[in-house]
Formats: sequence, C-alpha cells, structure tokens
Amino acid sequence: MGSTVNAVYTENKKPRSDVLTVVRFLHRVLQDGEWAIKAIQSVLSGKTGLTSPDGQDVFAGRFPFLRELGNAGVTPTIIYHDILKRIFHITGHWQKLLYFNIGRGCAPQRVLFSGRPRPW
Repeated sequence: MGSTVNAVYTENKKPRSDVLTVVRFLHRVLQDGEWAIKAIQSVLSGKTGLTSPDGQDVFAGRFPFLRELGNAGVTPTIIYHDILKRIFHITGHWQKLLYFNIGRGCAPQRVLFSGRPRPW
C-alpha cells in the first residue's frame, strides 16, 4: 500500500484500489468473526487453497510458533480474540466497527479506526 490511492485492478467491471482491498478485508475480519476464525484455522493447517506455482499451499509449514501454541490448547478462536485486543484494541463485541476520520489541522489526515469512535 502506498501513500496515494489509485485504481489498480477491476472487480465486476469497476476500478478498485489496493487500499480498498485492505479496508474491505479489515472490515470483514471485524464484522465476521466466524469467517476470520475459519481463515485462521486454514492458514495454520496450511489448507487455504492459495497455491504457489508448484502447487503447494503458500501457508503450508508456516507459522510453527502458532502451531505449537495450538498443540498447547490455543485455538483459532483465542488467536482471533487476541488479534482484536492487541491489534484493533477491541475488548467488547459492540466495539467491532471500522470508521474513517478526516483529520483537521495544517495537513488533513485520513485515519482508519476500530472500536469506539473518538473525538479528533
């Protein structure tokens, strides 16, 4: 992702950007916990369906530390809730929203927040 937003591909005959792709992914992670937990499980098991040119899953054999945690009883659900807490600073289910704030001041900034809306 760069500092500017450009349409870099098309989806359903509409131009899309790399920034939009990332924001849509983050929105889905926050709004669809069941999907996110299944995605975490797929990544950890190396069965995502995303294959390299040689036909191997790109996540096969990756993240050994997380797999070791899984052997110790840390589930994809626990990992998901830890992601919400550590990355998105979300502690309650009601806080799972993503919003965009255009800052004020000398140089307006675009900021993406999760959780409870904050005054700028």
